[in-house]
Amino acid sequence: MASYQPSFTGCWAKVIRSKEQRDSLDAYIRETLKAKANCPRFLVKFESHTREYVFFLDYVPDLHGFFDAVSVRLGEIVHNLRSALDHLVFQLALWNTNGSVQKDWIVQFPITDNCGEFAKAKIKHLKEVHTKHAALIERFQGYHRIHSIRGSNPLAILRDFSNMDKHRLLLSVIIPWGAIEVSVNDQPILLMDAFRKMFFRKSLKLRPIKLGTEITRMKINNGMSEKEMYVTGYVIPQVMLSKRRPIITAVDRMQSVVVKLIRECEQLF
Repeated sequence: MASYQPSFTGCWAKVIRSKEQRDSLDAYIRETLKAKANCPRFLVKFESHTREYVFFLDYVPDLHGFFDAVSVRLGEIVHNLRSALDHLVFQLALWNTNGSVQKDWIVQFPITDNCGEFAKAKIKHLKEVHTKHAALIERFQGYHRIHSIRGSNPLAILRDFSNMDKHRLLLSVIIPWGAIEVSVNDQPILLMDAFRKMFFRKSLKLRPIKLGTEITRMKINNGMSEKEMYVTGYVIPQVMLSKRRPIITAVDRMQSVVVKLIRECEQLF
C-alpha cells in the first residue's frame, strides 16, 4: 500500500484565490455599471403616423476597456480553477506511485464530452493514477448529467474557457439588454424583464448597442398625448458570457463543482 500522504493544500489555495478574484470581479462590475456615465441612455420620440412612442439610444458609453478588464480577470479565475484540478490529479498520482511519478508532464485532469474521449484521456493522463480515483474523476465528466445545469456541465465550460483564454483570445463578454430604468416626471421606475414584456408592445431584442438604435415601441391607449408624456432613462447593463450566461453565475457553478470534487477526493484518504 502506498505510504505517500497526498496534500490538497495547493488545490485549496487555488480555489480560495479564485473566490477572492470572483468577489473582486463582481464588485468591479457592480461599481462600474452603477455609474450613469457607463449606462446607455435612451430618449423617446412620438411618431404621429403610427401613434407610437419610439424608444431609441441617445448615448452609448465606451466600455471597451471595461470588457477587456473583465475578460482578463475572468481568465485569472479560470486559470486558478483549472490548475486546482491539475494539482489534484497530480497528488493522486503521487499517492499511487508512492511519490515517484514517472511522467509528471503528462499527468493532467481530463475534461471530456463522451466516454470514448475519456477512455483515451485515461490511458494518457491518468496512467499513474489509481483506478478508483480515475473512476471518481470519470463521474464528473461532461457527459454525466448529475453535475450539469440546464444541459451545461460546469467543468466542460471551465475547460473551454481555459483553452480559449490560455491559447487563443480573451473570453468574450457581452452586454445584452437588461432592466430598464425609466424616469417619468423625474420619478424613477425600474422595469424588469417580466413587467417590461407586459409594458412594451414587443420585447427588446439582442442587437449591437450603438447610438440611435431603436430599442422598442409602445402605444398609449389611455388617452395620453405626446404633450402629456416625457420619458428618459437608462438601460441597466447585465454582463454575460456567450450563450447568455451571467458571468458571476457561471463562475459560481464552476467553483462549486471544483470544490465538490476536491472534497470527495479528500474523503478517500
